[in-house]
Amino acid sequence: MDYARSRYGLKVYHGSLEEVQLEEAPYDVVTMWDVIEHLPDPKDTLRRLRAVLADAGMLCVSTYDVDSLYARLSGSRYPWFMPMHLVHYSRRTITMLLERCGFEVVRIKRHVRMVRLDYFFEKGCAAAPALRFVLSPVLSLIKDRRLGRMVIPLHFFGIMNVYAKKA
Repeated sequence: MDYARSRYGLKVYHGSLEEVQLEEAPYDVVTMWDVIEHLPDPKDTLRRLRAVLADAGMLCVSTYDVDSLYARLSGSRYPWFMPMHLVHYSRRTITMLLERCGFEVVRIKRHVRMVRLDYFFEKGCAAAPALRFVLSPVLSLIKDRRLGRMVIPLHFFGIMNVYAKKA
């Protein structure tokens, strides 16, 4: 946010639609990173966002894909199945929702998530209890040597980035 403001002089807002005092519309881009799965009424939010987007504006959404290989392999241990996630999406269901709210999906791609090595091993222990006897010592070792702070790119956690425009 601060980078976009200072480097490019862009107006950047952060917060819910109810919290943010939006100035003049229309907006060229609206992003929702790890947000849509928390919304009690995603249709209402998407329709309100569509209203403030410019005709050529883009909506960019990041959420996890419950049909991903990682989700299917993890089953009920999938780390994104948590009480704060109210709605779960697949590529098909997020596309249907966006289309019903007046958007056309332009592209869906896997998200590369940068995570700390200790986080990776903690989630691995939770998702694969059978491997805990191998992963736990590794986790202890990397935490003791501060290797756990190292950041690695991952793209198999089933996160998808969805890019849509007004239909």
